[in-house]
Amino acid sequence: MPNILVLCRANQFRSPLVEYALRARLDPAEWQVTSAGMWAVDGFPATRRLETWSGLPEIAAHRSLALKAEMLDRADLVLVMESGQKEALALEFPDAAGRVYLLSEMSARLPYDIPDPALGDENPQRLVEEILGLVESGLPRIVELAGVNAQNRAV
Repeated sequence: MPNILVLCRANQFRSPLVEYALRARLDPAEWQVTSAGMWAVDGFPATRRLETWSGLPEIAAHRSLALKAEMLDRADLVLVMESGQKEALALEFPDAAGRVYLLSEMSARLPYDIPDPALGDENPQRLVEEILGLVESGLPRIVELAGVNAQNRAV
């Protein structure tokens, strides 16, 4: 069963949004999707109104998780939001580096960082639409990479 791990800073907006969007599109009997925060504290809820903005009511039950090395070890594909996160993982966890991609790399011709709405003036509703669009357009590549990596790791 392919395992996808989605990471962001605090695991309260971007990564849970991607996690639950992927869960809504993938068969849970065949796929495992989780999220965590690279600098998260366990137990915080997702950003208020995220379930309303996204149309994914399951996000209301989300609680933040701090990244643990075991999560990376189990992941066949790791999706991050910012190039700095990708670089940090490559330095700290070199064995996982070949499985780490920016979410925007899944569909955009030119990969780019997805900003953290907690750190800037980003309109959170617009950001939700952008992220959901990236999940939708990138889904074929996400499925392909995670599936190939899962098969290669099983050998």
